[in-house]
Amino acid sequence: GECRRRYGPGRVPTMRQIEREAYDWANREIMTLEQAEEHIRAEDARRESVERLRASFGIQNRKLAPGESRDLESWLDLGFGVEARLNILDWASLALPVTIGFGDDLVSLGTMPSLNLNLPVADFLDIAIGLGTRLTFSCHDDTWLVNGSSIDGFGDVFMNANLFYRAAATFNVGFFGIGLAASIPTEGSFRHFDAMPSWKETTISASVLVNFF
Repeated sequence: GECRRRYGPGRVPTMRQIEREAYDWANREIMTLEQAEEHIRAEDARRESVERLRASFGIQNRKLAPGESRDLESWLDLGFGVEARLNILDWASLALPVTIGFGDDLVSLGTMPSLNLNLPVADFLDIAIGLGTRLTFSCHDDTWLVNGSSIDGFGDVFMNANLFYRAAATFNVGFFGIGLAASIPTEGSFRHFDAMPSWKETTISASVLVNFF
């Protein structure tokens, strides 16, 4: 489908393109038909979002330049949502950022629960450094999935989900705050631990934060 979209009808992918796609799916741990279908739906939704952004910027009747394509993709990688933080101790907290997305027939809820070390810099500024995992819940045709797999297998999905490092700066005003966070994924999981960060896949997000206790 992607090959036909780029080069027109009648074109089929080369063996090298198929090999690159297979490596990419393996790195994303796409191992089942359900995960593959969820991945394809997500990629289709992302392309549609890029096209809507393209139209809103008035870019029409020509191909996107490589720099323009990267810029539009970066807009989609910036998430804005709500974050709840439970302060377990003065120096430790559990953070639960949540983002919600809506498509034509797909609803998704992404969360990255993390256990953090708090480093208060000033009365109004906190720095938190932690480790967590990434979970994406999606509903398509009244079926709920987590990370592309059946929600019935949540325990296994959680143990196999990629771990990530998270660094956040929060500007506090009472119970509320504005946060900026960087998330750096790793190749490891709780089941197969690997602490090596993937710096190139770092994402930046902004959130409204609610502090409890």
